[in-house]
Amino acid sequence: MSVPSTGAAAAAASASSVEYLMIGGGSGGSSGTPGVLFGGGGAGGVARSSPSFPVTSGVTYTITVGGGGSGAINPTGAGSNSRISNATFSANATGGKSQNGGSSVGAANDDYGGGTGTGQYGAGGGAGAGQAGIDLNGGNGIFSTITTTNTAYGGGGAGRNLSVGGRAGDGGSGGSTVPISNPGGNALNNSGGGGAGGDGNGGWNGGSGTVIIRYATGFANAVTTGNVAYSEGGGFRIFSYRATGTITF
Repeated sequence: MSVPSTGAAAAAASASSVEYLMIGGGSGGSSGTPGVLFGGGGAGGVARSSPSFPVTSGVTYTITVGGGGSGAINPTGAGSNSRISNATFSANATGGKSQNGGSSVGAANDDYGGGTGTGQYGAGGGAGAGQAGIDLNGGNGIFSTITTTNTAYGGGGAGRNLSVGGRAGDGGSGGSTVPISNPGGNALNNSGGGGAGGDGNGGWNGGSGTVIIRYATGFANAVTTGNVAYSEGGGFRIFSYRATGTITF
């Protein structure tokens, strides 16, 4: 006996809410002033997140990934904002702030301040996404498991003085200046970390930010444009934006 056909399976519904993490771009570390002051660390970008952000099926959302600031200029380059937006609203994570090469205080962001330099020619570490800079050390960023891997974002860049280096904050910031012979480095792109402070001959660049969106795999796949890495894990569809693009649910 034949079984009557029930027709094609129903299409999966679109997600009505998503989880997101946004990290603004990190700012550049200062070059300092030769013979007067070493460079302060750049600030990590601000972190903003939501566990249940409402979205509308068929509506296209613009994803903006904030760029990192340059450490090769004075004052240093600020990090740019990361953003999820459409025609009616915008959610933002601001970038790390600029700093002047003649300051002994590391760069700040909208949530935390930079550390104050100690010792001869000392300049402080930059603020992190989760903590203020402390003396020569960059502030730590935040840890997130949104990609299913526990990852740090938005660390503050290290400062230094004549005899002691600073520690880079957790979260992709420019390299530590410990020991003092270590020159530091640029922050990692898509980390939102701040660049390390320089030795008077140029600071280091901040890292670009990121926007990461996820929702349950039971919902229909979204349509995306731009430089976005798609993965699945832990029962989620995960969209990690490396640069500006769009997503339509």
